[in-house]
Order: sequence, then C-alpha cells, then structure tokens
Amino acid sequence: MPSKNKRTAAAVAKEESKKPRTDPKLVPITSALSKVGHLPEPCKQLLIAILPPSLGSGSSPERHEVQTAALEMIEETLQQEKSSIQERIAASEQKLAELNSLKTEKDGEQATADTALKELKDEEQKKEELLKEASEAKCSAEKAFAEAKDAKTEGGKTFEANKQEKESLEAALLNHYKIPMDADEGPHFAALQPFLCKLTLDESLQQALPSSCVKPKEQRGSFDIVVLEELQKAFATKIAELGSKLEAEAPLAEELDSKVRDAESDLETKKTNVQEHTGAFEAAQKNVQEATQAVMAASKAVSTAAANVQAEVRTCDALKFQLSEFESGPLATFTALKKPAAPLEKVEAAEEVATAGA
Repeated sequence: MPSKNKRTAAAVAKEESKKPRTDPKLVPITSALSKVGHLPEPCKQLLIAILPPSLGSGSSPERHEVQTAALEMIEETLQQEKSSIQERIAASEQKLAELNSLKTEKDGEQATADTALKELKDEEQKKEELLKEASEAKCSAEKAFAEAKDAKTEGGKTFEANKQEKESLEAALLNHYKIPMDADEGPHFAALQPFLCKLTLDESLQQALPSSCVKPKEQRGSFDIVVLEELQKAFATKIAELGSKLEAEAPLAEELDSKVRDAESDLETKKTNVQEHTGAFEAAQKNVQEATQAVMAASKAVSTAAANVQAEVRTCDALKFQLSEFESGPLATFTALKKPAAPLEKVEAAEEVATAGA
C-alpha cells in the first residue's frame, strides 16, 4: 500500500503537469508585456495568456484571423511601449537641454560674480592703502602740531615774560600811583616796592621814596615832588622799554602762533580725512563680504545645476539603453516569431525539386 507522502508527491506532480509550460523564447515578450505602463493588469495578463496560442505551432502554420488580430494587439501594445520609451527619451533630452542652458546661465552668473568680487577686492585694497596713507599723514600732522606748540612755547618765553611784566608795571603805575596821586594822596609804596628792583632809580631817590609816598599833596616839599616825578618817569621808561621789546618780538611771536594755528588746522583736516577713508574702507569691506556671499551662492547654484545635468544624463542614457534592450529583445523576438511558417505543401514541393535535381 503506497504511503501518504508518495500519494501527495504524485498528486503534486500531476497538478504541475497540467500547468501550461512557457516557451523560453516567449519569456522576453511576456516579461515586457507585464511591465507596460499604459494598460491595467487584467489586460496585460490577457495579452500574456493569448500570446502562445496566437503564434500557433509548427503543425498548424496557417493562423486564424483571431490569432492574427491577437498578434496585432500585442504588437500594438509593444509599439506603444516603444513609443512611450521614445517619448520619455525625448522629454529627458528636452529637460537635459534646459538644464544645460540653465547651467550655462549659472556659469555666466558665477563668472560675473567672480569678476565683481575681484574688482571689489581691488577697490578694498585701494581704500585700505588710502586709509593707511591718511593715517600716516595724521601722525605726521600730530607731530608737526606738537613741534609748533613747543616752538611757540620756547620761542615765546621772552615775549610772554616781557608782556606780563609790562602789563604788571602798567597796572601798578595806574592803580598804585596815578589813581592815588589824582586823589591828592601819596603813592602806595608797599604795592610799588616789588617793582622798584626792575626800575632805574638813583639810590638816594629810592631811600627817599618811603617818606615821600606817605605824604599827601599839601605836605610835599620840592624834594618830595622830584622824588615822585622820578618814580613815575622810571615806570614810564621801563614800560616804554618793554613795549619796544614786545614790538620787536611781535613778528616772531605772531609767526610762531600762526604756525601753531596752521598746524592745528592741518591736523583737523587730516583727522577728517582719516574718518572719511575709514568709512570708505569699511564700506568696501562690506561690499567684499556681500560679493563673497554672492560668489558662494553662485558656486552652489552651479554645483546644483551640474549635478542636475549629470543626473538627467544618467536618466536619459538609462532610457536609451532601455529602448535598445526593448528593440533588440522583446520587440525583435516578437517580430521574428510573428512571421508565419511556410505552408507544408510548399515545403514538400521544395524537397521534391531538390531530390529530382540530385
């Protein structure tokens, strides 16, 4: 009695024997039909199913019109698939042309951005050099101003001393001699005494001054009057002497003062120039930064465009390869199998002719 496993194996073998065997020559065609994108799945399965019987067999070289119609539908489907691939190739080539055009445009934009950046960097360098020159000129002006002030201070020491001395003598003569004398009082000896050493007075007169100065007008004798007049003359002489010195020294003092003013004015101008050039240099730096960012953006756009072109080239090449494989594979195979076999009578007649000739 056969075992259960043997019966099962026999049953499976029997079922497998009932399944239609697929001719290996039809595999490229059936595979292509299963992948067409413009038909629903039931239609594709139908075409795959009717393909073998529609081609016929060697025992029946003549095809029924139904078979011919079925083959025409299959051929139309394959041709539509071919056209679909060709359309995708054309679309890919069109897209590739557009991407190449865009890349060319982006290349141009990058070249323009590179040129602009170079020009702005050159401009920045010029502004930096101008700022450096302005800063050096400012330093020189500061040195010149300091030297002018030192020269004025050193050269004007005598002038200032004589000027102050003259002003002091004039004030003392007015406040402590003329005003009291006009009031019929005596000069203020205590206030005038510090200036006596600077005056040219006879020793005897100096000795008489204290007593002559304290006497009011109505108590003065002739000697007192002479003493006070000589005191006034001594003040006037010293003031006149100092005035002559100041008059002689005035041009030099004015020249030194003018040099200080000019140096100070020049320094202010140089400071303004430094500020202007600093602003111009900072603006140039900002322009370079913006241009650098523009170059980076343009470079990124070029890289993206190039990557898109390469990707589309691969897509287009893949489609062309797909078309070539489709034409040389499923389509060529179907075309070859579709050709009807020669009628049996013609084959036998050809064999008889060949035999008779032999």
